[in-house]
Amino acid sequence: MKIKTRLLPLLVMLPLNAQADVLLIDDTPSIMTQENTPISGMSKQTVLQKYGQPSNKYTHSGKVTKRNPLISVWTYGNYKVYFENAHVIHTLIISSTPEPDEASR
Repeated sequence: MKIKTRLLPLLVMLPLNAQADVLLIDDTPSIMTQENTPISGMSKQTVLQKYGQPSNKYTHSGKVTKRNPLISVWTYGNYKVYFENAHVIHTLIISSTPEPDEASR
């Protein structure tokens, strides 16, 4: 019994080996930035004055509630502007590079 109690602190002091694998994913999207696009918080009126009429407007047709606000999307050339009620929440830049098809993966 004495040997076991003396060996226990030695076992605790032994270094433990840990292994981990690194997973690299090539298809991760990168964040693209573009100058002169609407920023978060801008009103629809300001966007219209500064950037003109969009080429397309889409408004969600679901029921609008406090938890489910009105979401609309305006398309301008190479970016889309997302609105919650009357204010910009996000601007999405549309990539000009084609998406890879499933056969090339």
